Amino acid sequence: SDAIFVAGEPAQIRGEFTNASLPGRNFRRAYLLQDKTGSITNPFHNYANVRYDAISEVPRDLDASLRQSPRTYSSSFREMYLQLPHLDPRIPALAQQIAGGEKTPLDQARAIERYLPTAYRYTLDLAGSAPTDPLAYFLFESRAGHCEYFASAMTIMLRSLGIPARYVTGFHGGDYNDVGGDYIVRARHAHSWVEAYFPGYGWVTFDPTPPGADAPASLMTRLSFYVDWFQLEWSEWVVNYDFLHQDALAQSLRT
Repeated sequence: SDAIFVAGEPAQIRGEFTNASLPGRNFRRAYLLQDKTGSITNPFHNYANVRYDAISEVPRDLDASLRQSPRTYSSSFREMYLQLPHLDPRIPALAQQIAGGEKTPLDQARAIERYLPTAYRYTLDLAGSAPTDPLAYFLFESRAGHCEYFASAMTIMLRSLGIPARYVTGFHGGDYNDVGGDYIVRARHAHSWVEAYFPGYGWVTFDPTPPGADAPASLMTRLSFYVDWFQLEWSEWVVNYDFLHQDALAQSLRT
């Protein structure tokens, strides 16, 4: 993949993101690109597994400050993050019903974030033909869906209230491996959530999806932790063994 996955707002990313040289040229291309949405990509691909370290800034306890954020957005920003498709009129009406009485964009977003997981049910069982209007069907008929439905509903509701919002996909959480002391992020941890924009602070995360049922632990799960630990150690100390690993090994032997 050319995508670089990080948590929150990245402050520093370090890694060898390409090991390919152009034919006839003796230089390496080793830079990343960040587009206007904040997404980070490796434009040249590695065509192999890549390891990197990222330090991210994860904001906490911002609610008091965000309530003071001005509600002023540039015309280009409004055009991109307030655009709406043709909507069933019940959707903006529901947004007004849920959050119209709140005084700040933050409190409106919090109201919708609280409402959706209590009024609707999480499910992966979506059998049947696709409805003409999936969002209206989710909100007013089935009242059940997975994270894509919850995130889409909140994004559209926020935009209908004049709050710039975007639909985000990535990975959420992971399985803690107490054998290796790390987290394993798998395909089943793929998730969708919402970000709303606050001038002066940037994008703030909201997650309106209720929790799904966790898979029960089993002997195979436990065994997989040992397999993952072995693969990590093999990659760390055999495949990627370099001077830094030699120094770390020497330090551990001295202690």
